[in-house]
Amino acid sequence: MPANLQLPTERLVQLRTIAQAFGGKNLAETFGQMIRELAHAGVIDSPSIPNIDIKAAPDGLAIRFDEGSYVAFTPPAAKCLIARLREYVSSKEKLPLMIDSTSNFMIARKVRSVKVTIPALSNDSITKVLSPDLASDLADLIEAALENVTTD
Repeated sequence: MPANLQLPTERLVQLRTIAQAFGGKNLAETFGQMIRELAHAGVIDSPSIPNIDIKAAPDGLAIRFDEGSYVAFTPPAAKCLIARLREYVSSKEKLPLMIDSTSNFMIARKVRSVKVTIPALSNDSITKVLSPDLASDLADLIEAALENVTTD
């Protein structure tokens, strides 16, 4: 899961100053915010999340975690996943495990992180444990990909 990052003390102090300027975020969220702002400014390519692939499919989207199989999501199922991701990121309360067999995903809280499993109930399911800011980014990426899906 997390990799250790060695920083000179001076850089750590600077990062904490940046974190305070971003509203008191933790360092992981600070890095995420910096990445989003650099992408928005065009300095780096549009944001993506390593080991998560989202692409257009015939009737919606296909999402893949790690090197697993692509899992199809109709537009309503993708919208449901987006809504649940945002709910689990923003809720201050402990939310239970939710299995949405219709939309083909499971979601749960793991401390502050969000666990997402696709497909919902399969021997081939893959679970990603995402920090809240990464889960929010995933919701944004799915929403952006969904805007490019044409339904006739």
